[in-house]
Amino acid sequence: MRIDAISIETVVQTTTGYLVGVELELSDKDETRIPGTIEIRTFFDSDDYKWHYDLGELSKHLSTFEDKQFVHGVLTDEDFIGDIRTYLD
Repeated sequence: MRIDAISIETVVQTTTGYLVGVELELSDKDETRIPGTIEIRTFFDSDDYKWHYDLGELSKHLSTFEDKQFVHGVLTDEDFIGDIRTYLD
């Protein structure tokens, strides 16, 4: 299966970061969407905030290296992080 996009559905701020409800959009003929939650923890390191994510149950849907690489690229991108912050506003 090939992951085509990640959509933010919900964002809840926690004491350690965020719980982000997402949908993984697959590029199959049925346009399958897999819902799930990603936990993002923030911490302060060397005068800057760092992010660490945990895919939880969604990780079992990352069956190829390309999918893992795509998801990591999206979740560590400054635009995605900005989208999470904007979602709370």
